[in-house]
Amino acid sequence: MGSPESLPRLRPMILDAHTHLFPEEVRKKRKVFCSRDAAFRLLYSDEKARLAGLEDLLEAMDREGVDKSVICGFPWSDPGLCREGNDFLFACYQKAPSRVLPFACPPLLPARQAEKELERCLSLGARGIGELAFYTRTIQARDIDRLANLLKPLGGSGIPLLLHVNEPVGMNTRERP
Repeated sequence: MGSPESLPRLRPMILDAHTHLFPEEVRKKRKVFCSRDAAFRLLYSDEKARLAGLEDLLEAMDREGVDKSVICGFPWSDPGLCREGNDFLFACYQKAPSRVLPFACPPLLPARQAEKELERCLSLGARGIGELAFYTRTIQARDIDRLANLLKPLGGSGIPLLLHVNEPVGMNTRERP
């Protein structure tokens, strides 16, 4: 039996479990997309708020020693933008399958479109669902009911859900309960 010094040193996998990536069009036309979506405007209207693409993420991962990253789109209010964002994530996965884990971000409404988009994304290899978020308001009972209906077909599949449920972004600390 060898000494502890002779054993190989094991390094745990470092996983960034929450990154948002955006297609080039969104990164270049930030103001246009801010005008189209209240939650996006809330988070990204400030030019200092970084909008990253795949290359930005891979460079940061290499610099910081991150092995894999969960990549999320954005919970757009427009189902078409959700679909485009998901397509972008799957394109990123095709370019760097050993480095990124795409999560599907279906629209929350309308319900039938959400179900179809989630089914489509899972068939394309989504590793999870999210980030589903309620940035401009607190989550309500009706939202939980919608989520339960959307996720019911997944049953005990073990597919992770990334859910943002805190108070609305930007809430002043004096206003918190």
